[in-house]
Amino acid sequence: MLAELLHKIASQKYQEKENNHYRPRPSLAGPERCIRQMVYWRLGIPATPLPGRAVVIFDDSSFHEELTADWIRQSAYKLHSQQMVVEAQMDGFPFKLKGKIDGILEDFESNESLWEHKAVSHFSWQEMAKGEPHIDYLAQDSIYLRGLHNVSPHIRDLILLIKNKNTAQYLEFIATYFYEQDELVVRSMHTSTEGMEETEINKSYPNIVKNCFEKFQAVEDFALQKNFPYILPPRQYDKDHWRCEYCQYHETCWANYEAEFQALGTGVDLSDLEELCAYYLETSSHVNEMRKENEELKEKIKKTLAEKGAREGTTQRYVIKNSLVKSCRIDKTMIPASILNLCEKENFYEKLTINLKKESKKKGVKENGAKTVHTD
Repeated sequence: MLAELLHKIASQKYQEKENNHYRPRPSLAGPERCIRQMVYWRLGIPATPLPGRAVVIFDDSSFHEELTADWIRQSAYKLHSQQMVVEAQMDGFPFKLKGKIDGILEDFESNESLWEHKAVSHFSWQEMAKGEPHIDYLAQDSIYLRGLHNVSPHIRDLILLIKNKNTAQYLEFIATYFYEQDELVVRSMHTSTEGMEETEINKSYPNIVKNCFEKFQAVEDFALQKNFPYILPPRQYDKDHWRCEYCQYHETCWANYEAEFQALGTGVDLSDLEELCAYYLETSSHVNEMRKENEELKEKIKKTLAEKGAREGTTQRYVIKNSLVKSCRIDKTMIPASILNLCEKENFYEKLTINLKKESKKKGVKENGAKTVHTD
C-alpha cells in the first residue's frame, strides 16, 4: 500500500507548489539546462506531471544536504546563513536572479566561503571525480557569489561539496569568483577517498554569469514573439538522451518532429563538409578493418588454446582465459515454463579474456586495459 501511495502523494504535492511557475532562477541558469524546455515553461505550455519518484529523489538530495551540514557543525568549522536569499544583477539586463544559498562556511582563521552541497548518483560522482564539476553547478554558484558581493564583498571563494549518495564519498571543489571580470576559476579538487591527494585544476570560466543572464534574456525574446506558430530554439539533445526522456515537455517537443524532418531542405550545397566527409569515410574504413583483424586474432588465440587442450594459461606478460558462460539469447517470455530450465542449461557462449599480469604492471609496463572478446 505505502509503496504504491507515496510517489503519488509526492507528485501531487509538487504540482501544487507555487514555485513551480517559471521564473529566472540560478538553478536553471547553466548551459546544460535545455533552453527549449525553458521556453515551453515560460509560455505556460501544459507539462506532463513530474513522476513522484523523481520528486522523492529531489527531496532526498535536500535530506543529504542537511546530513552533511550536521556533520560540519560537529567540526571546528562554522556554518551559517543557510538558505539566505541573495540577488545578482548584471549591467544591461532588466532583471535580477534571486536564489537561496546553502550556507557560508567559516574556517579556523575566520575566512568565509560560499558553501554549496550537491548529492548525486554514483555515475555522476565518478564523472566529476575526473576533475570536471558540472558546469550548471558552477554557473549557479557563480550567480550566488555575485549576489553575495552586494552584502559581503570579501566572500569570493566557493567550496562545492559533492556527495555520492550511493557510497557517501565526497568531492570538494575549491573555486574563486572574480567579480569585475565575471570569471570563475576552479583551483583544485579534494576527495575523501583514502590515498587520493589534492588535484590541481586551475580551469577558468570567463563571462560565466553574463552567459546565464543572456540565456534568460533569450528565453524572454522567444516567449514574447508576436507571431504564431512560435519560433523555438533548436532541440538541445537527441530524443533518446536521458534529459529528453525525463523532460516534462518531451511529448510536446517531439510531437511534430516527423513533419519537421520531411520539411528539411534537399539538394543543399554542402561543399564546406567535403573534407569532413572524406575523413569520416576513411575512419569508418579503419574501424571495419580493425574489427575484422580483431576477430581474426581472437580466433587464432582460441585455436591455439584448443590445440594445447587448454582453457586458461599465461605468457610472459599476459593471463589468457577462455570461459564458458551460460546464456539464453532469446525472449524468455516466449518460452513455456516447462522447458525454460532446459533452454538455460543448453545455451552457452565463450568469453575470451586477456589481462596484463600484475607483475608486469609493477614493472611499469603500460596497461591499455583488459581486452575482453565475446564469441558465440
